[in-house]
Amino acid sequence: MSGQFPRGSEWRKWDLHIHTPQSIVQQYGGDTPEIWNQFVAKISSLPSEVKVLGICDYLFIDGYEKLKARKSEFPNIALLIPNIEFRLDTFAGTTNSKRRHNFHVLFDTSVSIPDIREQLLNCLSKGYHITDKSEWQQTPTVRSLSDLGRQIKQQAPEGNPVRNKTDLQVGFDNITYSREDIMKCLEGKSCFRGKYVTAIGFSEWDQARWDQSAAEKRDLINRSHFAMTCVNDPAKIAEHRIDLKNNNLNPLILHGSDAHRLEDVGTTLQWIKADPTFAGLKQVMNEPEERVFIGDAPPNFKADHKVIQRIIIRDSKNWFPNNFELPLNRDLVTIIGGRGSGKSALAEAIAYGAGSSDPHSDAFLRKADRHQESISGATITTDWADGTTTTFEVGKLKDDAGLVRYLPQGAVEELCAPEHSGELQRQIENVIFQALDETERLGASNFKELQSKALRQFTNEKRQLSKKISEANARLSGIIWTIEGKGKKQEDLKQRQEELKRLRKSLPKLPEEDQKAQDELATLEEQKRRLEEAIATRQGTINVVDEVQAQVESFGHSITEFEEEIGKLLSAAEIPLSDEFKVNLNRTGIAKILNERATALKGEIDTIRSGEKEPVGILCGISTEAMFANNLKELGDTINRKSKETRAYETQKLKYQQQKKVIQETETAVKAIKLELENIDSVLLPEQKHLEEERLKHYCDYFEILQREKTKIEALYTPLQASLLAGSETKKRLVFEAKIHYRIKEHCDVGLNILDRTRRGNFRELRALGKALDTAWEECMKLSINEASTKARLASLEGQFRECEGQPIDVVQQLKEGLTIQHYYNWLYDPEYFEVVSSLKFDGVDLYLLSPGQKGIILMMLYLAIDKDDCRPLIIDQPEENLDNLSVYSDLMQYFRERKVYRQIIMVTHNPNLVVNTDAEQVIIANYHGERQPRLQYTSGSLENQAEKLPNVPVEDLEDGILEQVCDILEGGKTAFGNRNRKYQLSEKVRIA
Repeated sequence: MSGQFPRGSEWRKWDLHIHTPQSIVQQYGGDTPEIWNQFVAKISSLPSEVKVLGICDYLFIDGYEKLKARKSEFPNIALLIPNIEFRLDTFAGTTNSKRRHNFHVLFDTSVSIPDIREQLLNCLSKGYHITDKSEWQQTPTVRSLSDLGRQIKQQAPEGNPVRNKTDLQVGFDNITYSREDIMKCLEGKSCFRGKYVTAIGFSEWDQARWDQSAAEKRDLINRSHFAMTCVNDPAKIAEHRIDLKNNNLNPLILHGSDAHRLEDVGTTLQWIKADPTFAGLKQVMNEPEERVFIGDAPPNFKADHKVIQRIIIRDSKNWFPNNFELPLNRDLVTIIGGRGSGKSALAEAIAYGAGSSDPHSDAFLRKADRHQESISGATITTDWADGTTTTFEVGKLKDDAGLVRYLPQGAVEELCAPEHSGELQRQIENVIFQALDETERLGASNFKELQSKALRQFTNEKRQLSKKISEANARLSGIIWTIEGKGKKQEDLKQRQEELKRLRKSLPKLPEEDQKAQDELATLEEQKRRLEEAIATRQGTINVVDEVQAQVESFGHSITEFEEEIGKLLSAAEIPLSDEFKVNLNRTGIAKILNERATALKGEIDTIRSGEKEPVGILCGISTEAMFANNLKELGDTINRKSKETRAYETQKLKYQQQKKVIQETETAVKAIKLELENIDSVLLPEQKHLEEERLKHYCDYFEILQREKTKIEALYTPLQASLLAGSETKKRLVFEAKIHYRIKEHCDVGLNILDRTRRGNFRELRALGKALDTAWEECMKLSINEASTKARLASLEGQFRECEGQPIDVVQQLKEGLTIQHYYNWLYDPEYFEVVSSLKFDGVDLYLLSPGQKGIILMMLYLAIDKDDCRPLIIDQPEENLDNLSVYSDLMQYFRERKVYRQIIMVTHNPNLVVNTDAEQVIIANYHGERQPRLQYTSGSLENQAEKLPNVPVEDLEDGILEQVCDILEGGKTAFGNRNRKYQLSEKVRIA
């Protein structure tokens, strides 16, 4: 069951200073039935926001008593508070214009009117010597004050204005009381204990001179619960409060109309955020900054469409009460209860009604859906303050509607875990973006888009470097494959040279005439080989021409892409795409040159094949006189004819010819192998070294770009960092930074994907590669990345791939079937696993080194203290799970107090600090019993909602209010709290504090 005000503390107007027509000094027109009817009618017509009236009379309570008897005539007023006003015997003002201090006592309505009369008013007596022979010594009553006034008027000189006033008014004008006497009656009587507050009239107090009695002036305001003013200037009152606070004086000033006439009734500027109860008034003393506002309208910084004002649950199959409805406060709502009481269930239901769900399998709605009495089919509705509603059926919510930020139980811990660092990263980036001025956002709608725009130049540079590294890897892969074949080629050369010796030695002998013919034939074959080589050389050149043409075409496509990209950028900069921005590539001219060269080469080939002797000789580097035929075709015909003309036995001749041909082929192969070996030593080895150096340079250049990118990103943090430095001490401990981040897990996963861990190597154990990468790079990242450190780290990694147990090992032999050294290089030398990310430090410690509790504090800071743009309701389940009490108290209290002004917060908690010290506006108490129907029940109200005091009822028999239940649930009850409090008091430091 919830109390009269289940939504908890809300803003209402309180006018605590209204005099009645029965007041001694008033301008209503007299204490008559007609005037009283007008007075009551005025109260009944007050605006709906006016809920509490302090009914004030000088020295008497008769006006309050009469108005209370007619309470049924103005149901719009929730509470009438009796306010007795005294004039003290201390003076305010100057020597020529002295005024008495006004002192108010406001009573809890549980204090009976007879007790106020008999135990306070009738206990105050005052004595005056009016003449030498008479003395007035009485308690204040209408009769006694009239008697005092009559005596004073009799002694007044003729013509004194006092003779024109009534006896009662003269008596009242002259009677004063000491504050000590009043307080003695209040403090000494059990009927008043804890059931009153006192106030000093600020205007008279302010006029008192400090040089007359500074101690008395301080004492008057500091020993009062608050000051009262009727000055209708909120700015002036705010100045007074600041001045009081700066001078270590009680700064609480409440405004009242001080109505003495009908038109002033209820014209207060005083708003109080509390239940319209006396306990609500007392709560103001505990939280004056948050619960008091003086002005035309209370602060309201929340858009109505971002405030949930009610949750409604239908058809819940007795999980919740039938047609369950619960109003929600606009500010801070806390849900408490014992373990398993249904706290999280309610928070989850509120979030679900707003379109957000708890994805965990043990979430309440998921478990209740699987129960034999399934909650499936229930509908959860949230009413929003703008009049709209959202409704979702349990079990059918698919995508998050994005209307609330919901952090279910354990979410803070999960978000702070390393595997979920992406969400924390997004939060960091979001608050950085929100801190930027609109002019600094480059038209972007989020940080990623801004980053993309601001860092586009670096992105292009990095892309080019990655491409160069990839091209170098491809070229190196071919070179290394060739170089690694050097030993085999040397062995092949040796074998062929030995074979050549054997062939030459075993060449068959022919008759002299045949030998001469065969020698001539060998000469012809040699010349034929030279012509074929000339053709092969030109054919190779034609292939180069074709490659040039392909490169030109590829470059042409790149130019097209460049012009499209630069065109977009120029358009955004409102710059026309002029010729200055165009790359002129004369593809037609280039094609003409290449075609002419290819045509010429083909013509030379045709000439060598079938042309005239002289041009053929010139093309092949043979003199015309040494040419045995006009061209290759005729030379081939000549060789064929000569072969047939020999007279040796056919078999011997064929054997000779075949072996001679093998000798020539072997000689050609030997020559080719020698050229290949020379090429390895003179060309490929230097090229390999050059490419490795270039690759390393490109790799290091990539990090140089990352450093420039980091500087650029850090410039975006300037506004946010400036605001943090200007904030609280806790905020100053937080430093946003850009850092180079290594995605080690992704790099390791790709590496494991190309390795065959069944083969011999250093990385057969699953965690070995990750450990090697971590050792190689993490230390390097903590220090600085430069060419020397990068080279050392890469060499260290390469060494582990090329040596195992002191023995050399082939890299390719460690890779999966079909993969090459190029795959290895593309993995090892891929710089794109390094990136610049937004990070932060707390107390000088990097984010990834912080404890889970510190990360939790930072996450709460992001949600509550820094991210001011997200004003959606924040529903959070037990944020204190990962935080120690000291952290909760010192770092989070103020954030909740500040942020609830701008954002509705609904929080499940076990921590009393997060309820009491945040001054939660609404406390919802959960109670679950599995055998009961409904299983879940909730009570809600404000912290000031407490056991109602009833006449003749023992305290222990009173029904607990919210306050008592908070103490029982969160503090372990009054006894446990008292024991703990006494233990705390053992410390001198605590006692002094």
